[in-house]
Amino acid sequence: QDVSLQEATAQAKLLVRENEAMKTALAELEIGAQRLRADNQRLQRDDEDRKVSRVLGRFLVRKMERRMHLAQAEQRNHEERLASLRLELAEANQRCETMQAEMERQAQQIAAQGGRSSRHAEEVARLTAENRLLT
Repeated sequence: QDVSLQEATAQAKLLVRENEAMKTALAELEIGAQRLRADNQRLQRDDEDRKVSRVLGRFLVRKMERRMHLAQAEQRNHEERLASLRLELAEANQRCETMQAEMERQAQQIAAQGGRSSRHAEEVARLTAENRLLT
């Protein structure tokens, strides 16, 4: 009986040690599970953040593309208007030169006629000066 009591005691001690080892292993597994849950939550948040960033990035790209197209259209309009203004300026300069040549011709005719009217010559000179100021 002593032998079986000793064996039972040894068996009980072994079971107690195994129980303690299993409790320790269980605690370690629970800590690992908590870490895994925390990592999983972090990964899910990161994934959601990436999704939001991707959607927001696409939105911003579309918005900037629209702005770029509007700016390009506005630039084309400005360039067309500038070309039109340059053409108008060239035509105005040509008219001005034509008027100056006509006024000079008339002034020469007046001078050739002997200066009949000095007032008329003064008026022509004044108009010539004003015309030159306009250019």
